[in-house]
Amino acid sequence: MFLSETLSMSVSFAFLIKSPSGVLPTTREKKKVFKELIKTRMTADDLDNYSEALRTPLKSLLLEELEFLANEGGGEAPLEGSIPDITSSTEHYLALQKTY
Repeated sequence: MFLSETLSMSVSFAFLIKSPSGVLPTTREKKKVFKELIKTRMTADDLDNYSEALRTPLKSLLLEELEFLANEGGGEAPLEGSIPDITSSTEHYLALQKTY
């Protein structure tokens, strides 16, 4: 599994909390703050996706994606062309569909 809705969500939140130097959280305390940020953005429509994002280690997913880009993807993101199974509002689903 190279790309999932969890990765997309995790990466989105990672960009939100990057420091000015572009470094993702690495200490236990900073990771805790990251998880709290995710929890504060939870809505009833997104509970399944947010819960999965909280359970998924960000680093391992990002490393998997980077490995694909370097070795197999030819510099392209590993997109299948179809949208993965997600829980979403119509507005967000259509925006994601345009991306794919």
